[in-house]
Amino acid sequence: MALVNVTANTAYGLSARQTPAGKNGTDQEPQGQSRLDFYLQHLRAVRPSFPALVQYLAVDGYYANRKFVDGTVALELGIISKLRRDAWLCHLYTGPQKERGRRRVLGEKVDWKKLDLRLWQDEGENEKETRLFTAVVIHNSLKRQIKVVLLERTTGRRQAVSCFSAPTSA
Repeated sequence: MALVNVTANTAYGLSARQTPAGKNGTDQEPQGQSRLDFYLQHLRAVRPSFPALVQYLAVDGYYANRKFVDGTVALELGIISKLRRDAWLCHLYTGPQKERGRRRVLGEKVDWKKLDLRLWQDEGENEKETRLFTAVVIHNSLKRQIKVVLLERTTGRRQAVSCFSAPTSA
């Protein structure tokens, strides 16, 4: 675990723990604890040493699952991670609501192969030949609203990378 100073472009090592070996090469530890449980336990132990300025945890896409996101948010940390290409996302419904009954929440499903950029907010050009688009969507597996950032390279073949953030308030 490291603290990153984005202004100074430097990381400061804070804590390191060896991941326990699982039985027969599996992800289960002898106590029945998964690797994600171990990583959350490590985060809980180290969280008190974070400076007050630390508001977000940046992690690999492996940690983009409900157990880890909920555990991180419970520690009053937002989470930033890469989004899987097959993530099931829906835009928020913004149309008219019926007078009685439960309000409609889910709008149009995000189709990664045919993105409708009219449903995304254009944040402009970030770097040369890279555009940023954002949207608040509902992630089915995480059972929460997340903010998705789509980075689109416009040079040569069209490429897109998507990241998300889950703030501390669900």
